[in-house]
Amino acid sequence: MVNGEQAVAQNIKRLVLGRIDVYVEAQAVVRFQAGKDGQADLLESAGILNATPLYVAFSPQRATSAAYARMLAEGIDELRATGKLDDILHKYALHDWKRDEAQQ
Repeated sequence: MVNGEQAVAQNIKRLVLGRIDVYVEAQAVVRFQAGKDGQADLLESAGILNATPLYVAFSPQRATSAAYARMLAEGIDELRATGKLDDILHKYALHDWKRDEAQQ
């Protein structure tokens, strides 16, 4: 069991060195860390255990919630339109979820 700020990097190192056989972690987290450390080609995914969607919610009890939800949606739309969203997602080895939905 490894914990602390470098836990993911330490567990990936343990995998690469053969000290452990399996490491269960969020795929995006491992892809990001392994890519950052130049070890992405050394790892193989055993599959996805659970692909639960992530949602952002704003309380209906707060007067500012609708404005914040609109700001978030418009901001993401602007990032997508300018290509900046792809730049951000690429840094973390992620993909645009809307593009993924359209391809299905």
